[in-house]
Amino acid sequence: MALTFQVIETALEIALMPVETYSKEQSSTGRVAALNSFRSYASRPHQIFLPQVYESILKRIYERLDDRRDFAASGQPLPADIRTQIQMSVFESAGVARMTIAQSGADLNIALVEHEQQARKQKTVVFQVRLNLSEPWAGRVVDVLRQQGYFFGGVLPRWLDSDGLLMQKLECPPDYDGILLWSDFAKELLEFIRKDRESCGT
Repeated sequence: MALTFQVIETALEIALMPVETYSKEQSSTGRVAALNSFRSYASRPHQIFLPQVYESILKRIYERLDDRRDFAASGQPLPADIRTQIQMSVFESAGVARMTIAQSGADLNIALVEHEQQARKQKTVVFQVRLNLSEPWAGRVVDVLRQQGYFFGGVLPRWLDSDGLLMQKLECPPDYDGILLWSDFAKELLEFIRKDRESCGT
């Protein structure tokens, strides 16, 4: 289907769904990953700020995307005059919490910890954060997340009208060997994610 509709792989959600979801098919022995693919139907060129630690892999993703982006370095600090706003949805049956950082400020770390604590009370083992690449301090947001054990997930084009960046953290073992991918780029993406998780000390 992906080949037919010419969508582009941009992100990989590790350990997204519990194995019990597939008990009828008996098609998995561990939590199941999800490959995200996108295609642009209405072009919207815009500027994004690249976190330095992910500049190389992000450019690899964007060179395959069928829409233009203007890249800028992301070197600004988190603004002291902006209060972090995080929207969170918890899917207790799946053990997944999805957070969107609507805006980020100097209190990001505090806000993140508070939301994680709330999510753990609802049996969360997979934490996902979507941050906005249109914020000039997106690189600092990534630094804060990596310090808390989050690792690269990929690009979510137009997720926040601007592009989102997916970061993820697991408090369950990943089943890398059980992730079956078709394209060479998807396999490259998985390998990057695996190494990035190791570099975050998780």
